[in-house]
Amino acid sequence: MTQQTESLRPAQREILAYTGGKLAIAAVPGAGKTFILTRLSAKLIEEGHAKPSEILILTYMRSAASTFKRRIATLLAERNLSAYGLTASTIHAFCLSVIKRHYERYASPDETGDGLLILSEAEQELLLLPHLDVYLQDPAARKDWEKRYRTSGNNPREEDPRRRCVTAARKAISAAKNFALTPDEVEGVLGTLQPEIPYLYRAYLAELKLKRAVDYDDQVQQAIALLETNEHLRRWYQKRHRFVMEDEAQDSTPAQNRLISLLTAPEHGGSGNLVRVGDSNQAITSSFTFNDPRFFRAFCEACAAEGRRVTMDESSRSGQPIMDLANTLIAISREHPDPVVREAFDRIAVRAATAGKPNPDSRVCGVRWKAWGSKDEERHGILTEIRTYLQQKPEARVAVLCPTNPMADAYRDGARLMGIPVYEGGANQVEAGPVITVLKRALHFLAIPAKRQAEAFVSLLEATASARREPLFDLKGTRAHLMSQGVLDGLIYPTEGLAPSRPANLHEADYASAVLLARRIRTLLGARHLPPLELLPTIAHELLGDPKAEVLASKAAAIARDLQGRLPYQPTTEGDAWIDLDDPLAQVQAALDELAITVERRAIATTNQELAPAKPGEVEFLTLHKSKGAEYEAVWIPNLGYYYENKTWFPWRLDEVEIWDKDAFMAEQLLIHARSNPRPALEALEHAARQVAVAEKLRLLYVGITRAEERLTLSAYGFKPERMAPWHLKALTEGLGA
Repeated sequence: MTQQTESLRPAQREILAYTGGKLAIAAVPGAGKTFILTRLSAKLIEEGHAKPSEILILTYMRSAASTFKRRIATLLAERNLSAYGLTASTIHAFCLSVIKRHYERYASPDETGDGLLILSEAEQELLLLPHLDVYLQDPAARKDWEKRYRTSGNNPREEDPRRRCVTAARKAISAAKNFALTPDEVEGVLGTLQPEIPYLYRAYLAELKLKRAVDYDDQVQQAIALLETNEHLRRWYQKRHRFVMEDEAQDSTPAQNRLISLLTAPEHGGSGNLVRVGDSNQAITSSFTFNDPRFFRAFCEACAAEGRRVTMDESSRSGQPIMDLANTLIAISREHPDPVVREAFDRIAVRAATAGKPNPDSRVCGVRWKAWGSKDEERHGILTEIRTYLQQKPEARVAVLCPTNPMADAYRDGARLMGIPVYEGGANQVEAGPVITVLKRALHFLAIPAKRQAEAFVSLLEATASARREPLFDLKGTRAHLMSQGVLDGLIYPTEGLAPSRPANLHEADYASAVLLARRIRTLLGARHLPPLELLPTIAHELLGDPKAEVLASKAAAIARDLQGRLPYQPTTEGDAWIDLDDPLAQVQAALDELAITVERRAIATTNQELAPAKPGEVEFLTLHKSKGAEYEAVWIPNLGYYYENKTWFPWRLDEVEIWDKDAFMAEQLLIHARSNPRPALEALEHAARQVAVAEKLRLLYVGITRAEERLTLSAYGFKPERMAPWHLKALTEGLGA
């Protein structure tokens, strides 16, 4: 491809000279990873080194895969070339295609890949719960289990020990699958410590076989097994995808690393054409997943020995003061007393771009440090600063990056009260429980006879108010009024379009909420014929008005649809009405009942990639983890102090790390190291986990810093002698002005 070489940086020129073989690309934040992979793919096609169908780009997010396909197609179209056949896919989607192709080509005639069921985390826990109940019917097993899952009543996480147990079991099962452990091996490791987990693992595998279902771990492991044992299938994929490119390679897992080796390594019959792009300094998920930057680091070292590693250390994203701060954090980490934490970062300093898009002018850039007196003072102060900033730059892209979702929610609520434009899609997750409650109660209202709708309407009004965070002032008085003869009919079907007058003893805001809900119910009554996949998002749109809730409702509808006929439902009640399971809508309602038992926010969380992007001037409030890949003109990172709600978020010492669920942690770690000889002691595993956690939190702060283009503000609150910021934060912010 003819390139504007004068606009390319030296590392980019070197990468575009690639025509085959291995290539490792280590890239700093803002170096243009997507740009260079897009250009390289198009160049290989235009110059005849590869057909579009011979290129496979593996990503970790659907949005990234779509971006690659769109940009490559655009580049080739400018040269009258087609990108038809090029594959850009998430790793899990690619693995599913391998499994389905096996069924189509090699399975028996009565087997097909189209019938495979893909289980979410919520569905996995739903399958495990009944088997846990069976296990606990044995008195001895129950006595042992209750000793370990006894609740204190003080910790909200312990309110449902069954839920805690199936969550721990799901994580342990994931570990077993990622490391290809058999049920007998799991029994040998956990049989005396947590015997319910081997039992649940066997039951879970039997359920998957019975239902012809797979989970996300299965998709990778089954694809690996098929490629290892079916030479014809492996050769087909190796011939089809002669060039494999992996984006965000620092997040590769052991299983994914094995998959890529099977596709590309010459010892397995592959072409050897493998390009891996990543940034180990942005590896921020290894402490709670099986992602591990050591695989990408090892690949980089092997490529460097052959002169096939390129470092993209030039970035045009940030101004010099921000790059200096990021580089200072890397340097500070080298002073850590623990040898593992000292290696948290690769020694790659971010440099200003020498070609292409220029960096922001240093004269308009700045980094600030601010110590506030209290949490409320910090939040109000930051929001005031943002409001002033937007008055000066109303089209600016602005973000507040928080340690947790609840903290981001608090800032978002405060911004609304202050009249600051808020990106409503910016909540990375919307709490599933209240939304599912609204969906259930709305379905109940639509399904019951009119003479019993008043009670259902009040119940729905209460759920809607709770989900919208607009609680009723006088629920008892509102209920009494709405239950009166003819009141509800008058609200839903008002005479001449006018709602009845508000009684003097009824709170004005409560009455307004009831009138508004009645108006929306009138719309939903006309939509009750819609299939569940359309009806549930419609309910969320009408009653909650939140795009995140609509996405969540769509996911809940899909999960509920898949659950129909696959769970041992018993007739359930909503109010005093029995659900008729012959009614498809009632089946969905019953499925929502089951889903609500074990649903966690992560199970059907909504992400920014599923929503419309922020408009200019809208402020985004999100977690540091979810900010990865984003960039903003101005960034605020609050609460960098030692404690937040008695938790240590940015520890420096290993003993400052808190391991929250020790049962789940122990099971997971013991399974990860099940084949080690000798097997490490639990104390050693816990020590290693603390090392990983401290290193990862250093990288998380690095990710937050490098989101900023022009302005970055770091802050903390409530410093006291016993609650001072950790050493590295004090060293990092030394000399920064307020």
